[in-house]
Amino acid sequence: LHPQLVARGFFEECPHPAVGTHPMTTVPFRYATNREPWIRRPAPLVGEHNREILSEIVGLSDAEIAALAAEEIIGSRPKGLG
Repeated sequence: LHPQLVARGFFEECPHPAVGTHPMTTVPFRYATNREPWIRRPAPLVGEHNREILSEIVGLSDAEIAALAAEEIIGSRPKGLG
């Protein structure tokens, strides 16, 4: 990490459940009145929000979601990784 970018607050850390905590680049500017971090939550895991999106937004039933999972149309791991 470049010391100047570190000193200017160009990196933020956000813990991630799969990869841990690492410095991540953020926006290249800051507002004088807002010092809150830009990165507030980690990137989602594969399939983390499947049920929420498919049931609450798309309107699928539990049985329909289960059928998609059984047919490997949706899942929580990329195909071929176990």
